[in-house]
Amino acid sequence: EPNQKAIIVFAHGREDLLLQVKYQGPAAEFGWLIPVPARPTVRLGSMQPFYELSRLTQVEAAHFVARGLIESAGASDQSRSVKVITVKTVGAYEVAVLSSQEPGSLERWLRAHGYFVPQGKSQILQEYSRKGWYFVAAKIHLNEPVAFQSDLAVRARKSQSLPSARDIVGHRLAEGELHPILISFETPRCIYPLRISAVNGKASEVSLYILSQEPLADGFIFHKARERLDWRVSEWERERGRRGANRELSTWNTRSLALAVLLYSLDPLGPRPPAEWSATDLQSIAREGLPPAPPDPLDQDRNAYPDELVECLQVSGEQIPQCVRSLPPLKGANWHLTKQVWTFQPSEMRDLEFQPVIPMAAVALADPGGLAAAMLLAGFGTNALPVLLTGCASTNRCERISACAGLAALHNPETLRPASSRPSAQSPATPWQIQDPRLLQPVLELLKDPVPEVRLRAIDAARNHWEPQFREPLLALFHDPHRRIRFEASSCLASHDLLDHQPAYLDLLEDTDADVQSCALFVLSRMKGASVPKAELLRLLGSSRINTVTMALDLLRRQESAKSTAPAPERSPPALPSIEAAALLKNHLAEARLVGLAILRRSGDAQAVDLTLPLLRDPNRLVRRRAFYLLQTLTRQDISEADAAAWERWWAVNKARFLSRLGEPWRQGSTNN
Repeated sequence: EPNQKAIIVFAHGREDLLLQVKYQGPAAEFGWLIPVPARPTVRLGSMQPFYELSRLTQVEAAHFVARGLIESAGASDQSRSVKVITVKTVGAYEVAVLSSQEPGSLERWLRAHGYFVPQGKSQILQEYSRKGWYFVAAKIHLNEPVAFQSDLAVRARKSQSLPSARDIVGHRLAEGELHPILISFETPRCIYPLRISAVNGKASEVSLYILSQEPLADGFIFHKARERLDWRVSEWERERGRRGANRELSTWNTRSLALAVLLYSLDPLGPRPPAEWSATDLQSIAREGLPPAPPDPLDQDRNAYPDELVECLQVSGEQIPQCVRSLPPLKGANWHLTKQVWTFQPSEMRDLEFQPVIPMAAVALADPGGLAAAMLLAGFGTNALPVLLTGCASTNRCERISACAGLAALHNPETLRPASSRPSAQSPATPWQIQDPRLLQPVLELLKDPVPEVRLRAIDAARNHWEPQFREPLLALFHDPHRRIRFEASSCLASHDLLDHQPAYLDLLEDTDADVQSCALFVLSRMKGASVPKAELLRLLGSSRINTVTMALDLLRRQESAKSTAPAPERSPPALPSIEAAALLKNHLAEARLVGLAILRRSGDAQAVDLTLPLLRDPNRLVRRRAFYLLQTLTRQDISEADAAAWERWWAVNKARFLSRLGEPWRQGSTNN
């Protein structure tokens, strides 16, 4: 299938068109016709820019197959109605620059000079002639040896016979390695002459690199990319239900594995059966302690990439030395590099006119695949800010979501740099961040948007373009019905809020909403220098949210480590007196009660036995069993696990004279009477 590949440099009303050709056929039959809108100059080009841009965009280089253009044939009658402006040798090519405004005269000239024009395709040539375009006609120059580049030049000079040089040319032409030609002309619009390829009547893949002072792309290819992206998004949406079920199953499996690790870390000291718990036990506990999820979860985002629409980079001349060497206009400036690839059917072939990318991407924000357009716009920095702000104010839900995502990802465009010099955790991304007063009010409004997806992305915008005024609306999102929005709001505040605001978060720990308490504690746990009173943390051990309980335990462990020379093991519960663990033992979450039993095991006093006995009647089988193991360890009694009343009778008699047997070697049948 024919392919076409070109590099286009467009600036100040001038276009440099570097064309690469591949032709699989006898070199003597090859002919090439390129129409251009103004009188051109034609020079020898180099393959190196194609290699360089291919590496830069990390896409394997393709080739330009000339079958879509005009192949040569036997000579015929000449026509005098065509003006031959220039005839010269350009590397391996004999090139003629032609001008013809009389319909039919160009076709006659081509036939007279050995070019073949398929029947019924004359109209395409006549369209160019009527518009006053010029034509570059090229054929392989076989009358005498020619000088070639690189190793081809060496081989040609060493050759003493014409056939060997011709063989080299034919081989290079067939492999797509013969040097390209560079055509330069004046034009007010950046164009690529594709309509002429319809002469051959075959589909053609077109790969184009456009270097310009603003990002440019062809509207037809861009529109086709939009259609293809929207189809992918519709397929992704069709699988949402199945994907959601798989995600939920994966979540519970992950929680169950984490619980298994926790249970091993809280292992009782006494003997226990090898299969103490089952997968069903773990799954039952894993489903506790999480707030109810809204019917439309926000954790199913589709990753969006700008190159799904068009690939754009900003490069400097220093980064593309081979291009600068072959295309001098590139020297000394930064350029927008755009790459577009599309396979055209003959009926779709028309001359491509490249337009600014930003307006086209702005329209695509309302598409189902609008997030890709948003990511594309975000890479253009403040140049794209006006269209993103307009999208954020749209009444179209999809457009508003996409524009808000673009606002969040907005960054200063930079020329492409090596990965080693890009921002990292050790080297903050300050040069990429944007602080623009135009962002403040829109983000404040978006944080209150009725659409949850907009609020979620507005939090990202607040995080990346932080202003102190964002604090209050983010605090209000602690009450949001969506768990992910609450978490992201607290995460954003944890990254930016100051220690001066610690009292406000301490007050929120008293809120009657368990989710608000959880958000406030999350911020405090990450606020540098913040301190939560121990009494507050002990109270929160009774929370109905397992993440709140976990954070409270972690903060208690930190406080314990701060007072000790030896830090506490990372997964071990804090060393609390038995009475302080009471909130855990009374918590309705089984995981919290299990942690509480582990704390009681460390204290091992009479109060620990007091708090453990009620758990022999716990509704959770695993909690009952761990309570039984702990009582055996502390008392060395052989009372049955199933006989809670017997344990209570024994304790009523022996409580006053109880001595903990914790730490003694376990012997079956030992007693504490």
